[in-house]
Amino acid sequence: MGVNSRGQCGTGEISNNVWSPQTVRGLTLASLTIGSDDKISNSLTEQDQPIIQVALGFQHGYALSKEGTVYSWGKATRGQLGRFVNADQDACARPIKIDNKNQRVVEIGAGFHHGALLTDDGEVFVWGKYMSRSHNNIERKGSNRSGDSIDASKPERVLGLKKATRISCGSHHTTMLMQDGSVYAIGVASDEPVPILDPVELIPAGVLELPLRQFEAHHDRTTVIDRQGTVYQVHLWKDEMLQDYAYFTPAFIDALTDEGHTIQSIHRGWRHSIIVTS
Repeated sequence: MGVNSRGQCGTGEISNNVWSPQTVRGLTLASLTIGSDDKISNSLTEQDQPIIQVALGFQHGYALSKEGTVYSWGKATRGQLGRFVNADQDACARPIKIDNKNQRVVEIGAGFHHGALLTDDGEVFVWGKYMSRSHNNIERKGSNRSGDSIDASKPERVLGLKKATRISCGSHHTTMLMQDGSVYAIGVASDEPVPILDPVELIPAGVLELPLRQFEAHHDRTTVIDRQGTVYQVHLWKDEMLQDYAYFTPAFIDALTDEGHTIQSIHRGWRHSIIVTS
């Protein structure tokens, strides 16, 4: 339910609003040929598999099935649907499968205008705004529709990584937890609005006590809470000197722990935070 001007509710139709909860239509393994109007009949779109994760961006959404299939719907102008969309189409009102070469997906993430997925063999793929590695051009101005050189309209593998075990998308970045406990990120830096597509190590191996209690990217940073309850706020910086201070425990955490609180989780909006204690 909600605003549906880009089909982001996934109901099969574009409208100003969806005022009451409606079924998302198209979460099916069947291959459907619908036509150019992007409307589908109820008889063809019954969900035929369990969905284990949903991730929502600004005006788009993803769903991950138990079998490892990813679906996308909503706004399509920056490649954020991760699949081919007709050049004259700026939105897709129903979920359609993302082709990831038959690799099984175990986790998904959604940013403001981009998405990411993690496969069962530890590979990470990204797509959407500024996510094209092969044609990345941060100086380019003008039109930014999907298909332009700075956007990736289909999943592209993140190169130079060890085996990843978790991913999480902030507004403009994607953070990745490696099997050895190190943390990397790509995307738009916090200190300068330029995309970084070569993974930057934010936390080296040996710092975090695994398994983690929380691994969650927010608007401009990522929260990591390890097994011992140590809290880190993590930033992706472009400046190499700032990268030496990519993770830190913020002062407000010290103030709360001095009062006897144990931090369970931290959740950040655009300019506000919610802290949950034990």
